[in-house]
Amino acid sequence: MKLKPAADNEIERVVEELERGKSRPKSGDFLHGFPWKSTRWYQAVLEYTEFENLFLFWTGSAWDEIGHMLPRRLKDGVASFVRIDLLQSDNIHLKEVKHWLSKCEVGEFRYSDPFFILGGQDQDSRLVILDGNHRAVAILWWMSRGENWGKTPLVGWLGLSPDMGEYQPYRRVLQVG
Repeated sequence: MKLKPAADNEIERVVEELERGKSRPKSGDFLHGFPWKSTRWYQAVLEYTEFENLFLFWTGSAWDEIGHMLPRRLKDGVASFVRIDLLQSDNIHLKEVKHWLSKCEVGEFRYSDPFFILGGQDQDSRLVILDGNHRAVAILWWMSRGENWGKTPLVGWLGLSPDMGEYQPYRRVLQVG
């Protein structure tokens, strides 16, 4: 993973995007207890294996999968994404994700544009997707079709804090074997 420190205006954009995420259905105040003061922000470029092994923030309940409460890696969310796409064709958020994905398919999305926000304790720790879970799953699904590897942006914002283990949603990721 390559990291570049985020500028102040980029950090403001990250905070705004995370705050906007609280207004999505089933989101609530998912930032309660987030270690804002000790978090340092970076732009991160990930390799494919790093990307597919990111942890999804939401439990299965947010993806309408009752009984699947443990955190899952991104690669495990692809089947859920395909199922939700088939069953919820009127889902507004999924329509937005598919529109974003169509921009990737025609090369309108610039490689330098981050499309997800991650959190972790340090660069080598497990990383959880704080924002962009559906987009990340969609891009992994798109990449799995083979012809899209070279056009795929794997760029996100990464917040690192030694205090991340105190943030309840991240603590769940640490419990996974």
